[in-house]
Amino acid sequence: MKRNNTPAGERNGQETQVKDYFEEIARTFDSYYRDDADTHGLVGKLAHRIFRKPALACRFDATFRLLKDIRDKHILDVGCGSGIYCIEIARRGGRATGVDIAGEMIELSRENAGRAGVADRCTFVQMDLSEFCESSTPFDALIAIGLFDYISPEKQRGVLERLFAASAKDVVVAFPKKWVPGALVRKLWFLTKKLDVYYFTRRRIRGLHQNTGYAAEFINCGPLWCVRFYRD
Repeated sequence: MKRNNTPAGERNGQETQVKDYFEEIARTFDSYYRDDADTHGLVGKLAHRIFRKPALACRFDATFRLLKDIRDKHILDVGCGSGIYCIEIARRGGRATGVDIAGEMIELSRENAGRAGVADRCTFVQMDLSEFCESSTPFDALIAIGLFDYISPEKQRGVLERLFAASAKDVVVAFPKKWVPGALVRKLWFLTKKLDVYYFTRRRIRGLHQNTGYAAEFINCGPLWCVRFYRD
């Protein structure tokens, strides 16, 4: 696996904006998984409890239901954020490698894994999300949670195919739904951040993996889908 040393100015605009955004909100984002979430006032607190927190919990549970038994497996988390999923993988007896474009997220991941006592079973690398993995040996499984929200439509198929290439078996991906009330609000929020965010229908997801040889298992998590791609 190779660390990406490409200067930010040489990356595409969307990628740079995503990196800058998550560098800025890394610690706030990390707090969403805790009881003392940093929600900025009453409205933010209500939105977190009613919308974000249930969706995060469902997404987390669904991901591990789809991964099934991960003991002694090495799993790649693409867009690992603050390491929440990697830590759980390690707690369940697996090994995790997390990659993220934001350096602040990688630092938080290492801190969180250390506090959780699983640092010896987790590896975190800051790298360009377009490079994922250059190892000749695929990982046992791969997850991409919150990644496709920021991948432009013309790149989505290619990114999914690279995920397939990096995994020996299952690929679990979360896709935000298009036709749900919160999608418009979220989209307007990200417009204020000058950051594009993308949403999916079930038909769109099926179109992305059409003719790849992979089947798909869907779990409905309210405002998003968790999908396991696998070979029949």
